[in-house]
Amino acid sequence: MKRIVLRFVQCVSFFVFVFVLYQYFTQGWLIDIDHSLMAKLYQLRSDFGVHFFLFVTLGASPAAVLAVVGYYLILFFREKQIKRAVMTFFGLMCAEAMTAVLKIGLHRARPDLLLRAMSEDSFSLPSGHATSAAFVFGYIGYQSYLRSRTTQRTIWIFSLTLFFVFLIDLSRLYLSVHYLSDVLLGNAIGFFVLSILIGRDLRTKRNVLS
Repeated sequence: MKRIVLRFVQCVSFFVFVFVLYQYFTQGWLIDIDHSLMAKLYQLRSDFGVHFFLFVTLGASPAAVLAVVGYYLILFFREKQIKRAVMTFFGLMCAEAMTAVLKIGLHRARPDLLLRAMSEDSFSLPSGHATSAAFVFGYIGYQSYLRSRTTQRTIWIFSLTLFFVFLIDLSRLYLSVHYLSDVLLGNAIGFFVLSILIGRDLRTKRNVLS
């Protein structure tokens, strides 16, 4: 069952990855949605909303990501699980590297400077925050799942993981620093790399127990 779920996540992530890139290069209907959604969210913007989402977006900042991953690395080293620590760090670096390379390669400009509620200097596609959110919150969800003993708790973990990823994505859109396609591509990268990491981790745990 776990293998089926991981394959499903990988297939969906890959499909979203290809679909977003296709829409970007062909300037398809998703790009039209990018701009119309941006305009609608800008019309709905309020001072409270800006301050709230400025706080929310910190949840996928480099400092937050390093803090969370660093916590698990220290935990794994203390438990002498060196391979898990290395795999986790390598997975994060792969996700971030893919995002950085695509940002430079695609060279997509961010939304208009006059619309942005915060300063950002890098390119827009894909969203690094969306990549980090999918990977980090997904990883927290996975570690919580390993300690779960009931189906109800597993459902809660899954739901909360998606909710926090959605909040980070929404913060990037609300603050007008990313388009919808940016966060979709970032999520696809984060979840794809995470699913591969989890698959290897589960195989490692099975080998240890056998």
